[in-house]
Amino acid sequence: MSTLKCNAFRNTASNDGGIDIDASGHVQIDGQQLPTSGALFARNKIINGSMEVAQRGTSSTSNGYVSLDRWFVNQSGGSTTFSQETFAAGSEIGSLKNYAKLDVTTSSDFTHIRQLIEDVRTVPAGTVTVSFYAKGTSPTGGLAVSMAQNFGDSGSSDVDIAQQTVTLTSSWQRFDLQFTIPSISGKTINANSFFQVAIGQGTNTGTTAFELNITGVQLEVGEKATPFEHRSYGDELARCQRYYCHYGSPFTTVTVGLRVGQGFVTSATQAHMILPTGKGKMRANPTPDSNDVVINDAATNETLTGFGDVTAYNGHVQLQINTQSGLTEGRGCNIRFSSTSGRFSLNAEL
Repeated sequence: MSTLKCNAFRNTASNDGGIDIDASGHVQIDGQQLPTSGALFARNKIINGSMEVAQRGTSSTSNGYVSLDRWFVNQSGGSTTFSQETFAAGSEIGSLKNYAKLDVTTSSDFTHIRQLIEDVRTVPAGTVTVSFYAKGTSPTGGLAVSMAQNFGDSGSSDVDIAQQTVTLTSSWQRFDLQFTIPSISGKTINANSFFQVAIGQGTNTGTTAFELNITGVQLEVGEKATPFEHRSYGDELARCQRYYCHYGSPFTTVTVGLRVGQGFVTSATQAHMILPTGKGKMRANPTPDSNDVVINDAATNETLTGFGDVTAYNGHVQLQINTQSGLTEGRGCNIRFSSTSGRFSLNAEL
């Protein structure tokens, strides 16, 4: 029988190797904090904290969900470029390949990136820790991290959690901050509730330019930051596809004539189609959006004029597509990209 041996076992934290347990019972191995309760997997409430999934494209100067999945750009009157960046080989931080850059040329209060975590109950009352790697130049007043509870459609009023600030430098640093989350006891929670994490300029009204480079964002229950939870690209993409599925450019360069989905024609002006949406079910029945696509029934290509019923199921979405005329009832059909910039997307974001 083999015996597990440790180099050292101490009752005080240090970073010189071995296992350390502090007075509060927190465990470190070689200076790395370990979880002391709850699951070892799925600790991170943030999706795409590694900044590697960018279905909408790698750069945008617009407001909203515009580039890196699950990250919303709140310009708030400012001017920004939000982009996915890649570390030079050998210079990766925390074994992370990608990072996000928020380049702000004109700022305003609440110019930031934020993530809405589905279901306000996901982040329980008590202490939570947010951690991330970052560098750059701080907004006026410092880089602000703030949180909020939203109780959904016609639910209880939002609860804002006071912001905290850190100072960025030109070198990568790992930051971790602890927040106290209030109880939701007595609150009315309705559909589309969420917990929000925002990083950027906070309540300060300065307009000075700043630059945020950030990756490895993690939100977890507890008062200590544990190492960033790495997930495979496939796992991260599947989590993102619960909220958004993209077909065609800008994710890839589209070949004219490329077809997606499968369905059948029910009349000269209507077709029903199924599109795959990844491993699970989208958060809600999504809103389709398209550009430079047609419906093809093997004999003709017809321009989309709108959508009827759109219903999300496990692994796919069923949708009714309308055209002006020209389809032949009873034929099979699919979506066909009519230019290299063609795209089709399904959006179920919060």
